[in-house]
Amino acid sequence: MIPHSRPWIAEADIERVVTQLRSGMLAEGAASSAVEHTLSAHFGLPHAVATGSGTQALALALRSLALPPGAEVMLPTYVCPEVLGVVEHIGAVPVLIDIDARYCLDADLVARRVSRRTGAILLPYLFGLYRDPAPFAALGVPLIEDCAQYLPMPADACGLHGDLVVCSFEATKLITGGEGGAVLTRDPKRAAQLRGFKALAAGYKLNLYPLSDLQAALVSAQLERVDELLGRRRLLAARYRTAFVDYASLAMPPENPRDLPFRFVFALRDAPDDAIGQLIAAFAARGIAVRRPVDTLLHHFVPGGEFPGAERAFHETLSLPLYPALADTEQQQVIDVACELLDNLAVVREHRV
Repeated sequence: MIPHSRPWIAEADIERVVTQLRSGMLAEGAASSAVEHTLSAHFGLPHAVATGSGTQALALALRSLALPPGAEVMLPTYVCPEVLGVVEHIGAVPVLIDIDARYCLDADLVARRVSRRTGAILLPYLFGLYRDPAPFAALGVPLIEDCAQYLPMPADACGLHGDLVVCSFEATKLITGGEGGAVLTRDPKRAAQLRGFKALAAGYKLNLYPLSDLQAALVSAQLERVDELLGRRRLLAARYRTAFVDYASLAMPPENPRDLPFRFVFALRDAPDDAIGQLIAAFAARGIAVRRPVDTLLHHFVPGGEFPGAERAFHETLSLPLYPALADTEQQQVIDVACELLDNLAVVREHRV
């Protein structure tokens, strides 16, 4: 079975972890601090605070805003449920917003919903698709950019405008540590506050957000290979785009030079209601794991409002395997099966150029 995602662990990664094991220094320490310095340089932000997971990074970022009771946090309904869980965990009120044609938080809808109760805006870069944060930053509300599925190249760091940036090193993310994450900021006072919140709980020194040196060793090794990792992703995405360019009913997100492919997604326009489910089952029967890129919609948990963009995306969008460890032969197998299955869908065959 070709999995939907898997990490690319090279010999250099293994050697770094083994070296860390032999050092006997496994808890949070010098290696974790080194990751913070590397991330700061890569993102172009002067302060980075490592955490034990991306979820913890988001929780720490939101906590640092000291939101008053009843404060609202705006976020897309089309995102993983953990984001909603963190917002609710800190006692904030989630305000769900629809997405635009590139699966990103709709800036116009956000602008219409901002009020005195708005305490923060969460802007995830889903699937590695870049969304200009300037319109959100201009609203005068604290902005948290969620880079769990995005990692800007150093030259693109100027494209980040948020008060806080969070990232994740979960097993199949762009950079893996098995787990781990970080919060980044330009503000030295906020950075000090983040470290204080990380270390202090109920009057006792209790680090609730550690990144162990063992995890940090793997993150550091992966960051040293970042050009190779990201370059491979761009190559695989370009091959998919070329393979599917003649399918007029297959809508791929318009490209942006700052995109960094984390998932390869496409929407099957005007297809039967059950087409995506049928394709997932048919791929599986041929030994390939594909999936809906988002498992559920948050407004199914928090009823209220209409979300036509998210509903359409959920029912029409498919995610194909895209990760650096995907071999060329495996990708060609995915492409061949995809073309076969798409050709057998009448609605696609009728619209093929």
